[in-house]
Amino acid sequence: MKVSDLKIVPAGLYYTSKTNFRSSALLYFGKPLEVKPVEMDADGNPPRAPVRELSAEIEKALREVILDAQHEEALNTITRAERIFFRGTGRQRKR
Repeated sequence: MKVSDLKIVPAGLYYTSKTNFRSSALLYFGKPLEVKPVEMDADGNPPRAPVRELSAEIEKALREVILDAQHEEALNTITRAERIFFRGTGRQRKR
């Protein structure tokens, strides 16, 4: 079986409260990575070099979507904005 046009979409997930069930979460999607087809060896395994290259691309892409200080700052800004918005409307925020 030959697979073509395969893409991997890196995703980073951050829970605002890891210990609370159904807490808010942020989900960041990265740019899809194109997986280039390679010829398999006699045992049906892919060559090591392309596997290492793809693994390095995935690692880099995941680092870009994993929460860091910049993302946490964005989360804090969103949380403050929600408080201001919902306080002004008299509505409760749904969780």
